[in-house]
Amino acid sequence: MEEVVGVAARWVQLVANLIILGSSVFFVISGDGRATLNCQPIASLMRVLPWLAAALVLGLLVMLAASTAEITGIPADAWRPAAWMGIVHDTRLGRVWTGRLVLALGLLALTIYGRDARRGRIAYVLCTTVAAFMLIMATLSSHAAAEESPAFTVVPFALHVILAGIWFGGLATFVAVLYRAGRSSNAGAAHYNGVQALNRFSTIALPTMIALIVTGIVVADRQVGGRYAALVATSYGWFLISKLLLLCAILAIAAYARFVWLPSLSNNELPAEDAGRRLRIGVTYEFGLAALLVLAATLCASSVPAKHAVIEHWPYPFRFSLSAASDQPGTIAYLLAAGVLFAAAAIAALASVRARFFPRRIVLSAGAAFGVLGIALYLYAIATRASVYTYRPSAVPFDAISIARGSQLFEANCTGCHGLQAKGDGPQAKSLPKRPIDLLTEPHTAKHLAGDFYYWISVGFPESGMPGFGELLSEDDRWDLVNFLHVVTRGYESRILTNRVLPERPLPNLGAPDFSFKDQHGLTSTLKDYRNRKAVLLVFFSWPESEDRLNKLRSLYNIVTSRDAEIIAVPWKGGLVEEQSPGEVPYRLVTDGDEIGRTYAAFRRSISDPDLFGPGKIPTHMELLVDRFGYLRARWLPQQDDAVWGDGGFLAAQLDQLRKEREIIPPAEDHVH
Repeated sequence: MEEVVGVAARWVQLVANLIILGSSVFFVISGDGRATLNCQPIASLMRVLPWLAAALVLGLLVMLAASTAEITGIPADAWRPAAWMGIVHDTRLGRVWTGRLVLALGLLALTIYGRDARRGRIAYVLCTTVAAFMLIMATLSSHAAAEESPAFTVVPFALHVILAGIWFGGLATFVAVLYRAGRSSNAGAAHYNGVQALNRFSTIALPTMIALIVTGIVVADRQVGGRYAALVATSYGWFLISKLLLLCAILAIAAYARFVWLPSLSNNELPAEDAGRRLRIGVTYEFGLAALLVLAATLCASSVPAKHAVIEHWPYPFRFSLSAASDQPGTIAYLLAAGVLFAAAAIAALASVRARFFPRRIVLSAGAAFGVLGIALYLYAIATRASVYTYRPSAVPFDAISIARGSQLFEANCTGCHGLQAKGDGPQAKSLPKRPIDLLTEPHTAKHLAGDFYYWISVGFPESGMPGFGELLSEDDRWDLVNFLHVVTRGYESRILTNRVLPERPLPNLGAPDFSFKDQHGLTSTLKDYRNRKAVLLVFFSWPESEDRLNKLRSLYNIVTSRDAEIIAVPWKGGLVEEQSPGEVPYRLVTDGDEIGRTYAAFRRSISDPDLFGPGKIPTHMELLVDRFGYLRARWLPQQDDAVWGDGGFLAAQLDQLRKEREIIPPAEDHVH
């Protein structure tokens, strides 16, 4: 119940805030001094604004009460001022609320002060400023303020809500002026002053709406974060779609009002009463839709953003993915046909400008039909099968422990058909109705989502002879297998790595799996502890084969650390016994963690030796360079590469390159997607 009350209070205070802002802007820019402010319709509106300011104060109080009950989980706290004070003093939400309440009280005083037309213009300039600051403060407790880089999300969001206030509040005033002017006893003066005010305001309405749409796209993009599927599977997405549909209807009415009804009223093309009635009805509908749009925005703000929303169950048997559908028969032909339809739509649009043989309306209708058919055919071409688990998030992090467990599960349950290296060449593969797919060299993990693999492991492929493991393996076990399959594919992709860092070109799929370890001093850390701080040189060694290199690293250590990097040496076989130790070394030496070597062995492949057959060959020594954003950037295999890596100057140059790079792509993910 408190959630419903909270949403209602947020909507009321937001509507009041927006109307006060837009009305104040309207009063300031829509006329010349006292003449406009003395206009009866506008003067009547000035007397309403204090009531809206009072509603704003009341809405803030109710919102605090509802938020207190939601935060504490105790419904009775909604009626306890002491609990309110706890939220006000102890939370960021409470501090922002306090600032907004102070501004709301100031706004109430200004609207009362501005009721006198002699001082109204100055008062409403101040009202505009205070109302805008209130909206800006509201963004400080929004989803945008919770982002890692709030400056890049709060600023466009603040601009968006201010523009929304100018448009929505101005629209409310627009409607009120029309109705008041129509009922005025001094119809001539009311008609003249009202039309003048409407015309002046309408000149800024279009650029305001354009800027509102642009900032809205930026804000929505930040909150969706590329997870467009969530738009049709989460509450946030449906509310956002509702906003867009309402906006389309509003734009259609606004265009008709701006280019048909208002010119008719101004130019006396129709009787004033008839033209005014049409305009009043149209703009009233527009304002009603706008109020619903603000409600949808309020519900959006109260929902988990699409990029953070969890889609446990995908409700559709399909999804749209060009990469996943590229192997389906007929995809290319469908895409070409869609391209032809789009071209026909563009030609029809251009031809409509100088239509001679057919009426322009028919040409435009044909172009629209071609466009709609093109969109439908394109979507059909990129549609691919989906399951209930397609967008389910992984329950297990993509780390060495999970991958090593997945490797063991694969060996125990899957190698008979899929082979030791997941190439689909196991001893039982030839006896199956359909040969298992090659999970090593073919980019299946890039084309399909992690949830798809989880579903296939759970239910199997009866038509190809693969059983489902949903009853045999736990949920975490199945996610471990998914993580292992992803590292298998990424390991094959890593064959293009060399001992040189490609400047500014990290590969998005080559995130280094995280791992925890204990070093020779008993200190426990994770690889991710170095994220955003230092690059890491991972050294995988065998003893005594790597003895000379480990000794060389002693002399290189100062070169490495002086370039904001660290060395972590990991024995291939996990636990390090005393007779295998290189002795005292300045870098970190892992003393346990068999799963680390088992995981990173996947990155051993190279162009010259892809190692595709048999059980796989583990090199005696391998070094990987991980940048501070978590991506594998270079690899040295002494058996295959030249010896320049051992030179301190060459290694320093690679580290210098990583140190000067800024964030190019987002940091490596902790879960597969």
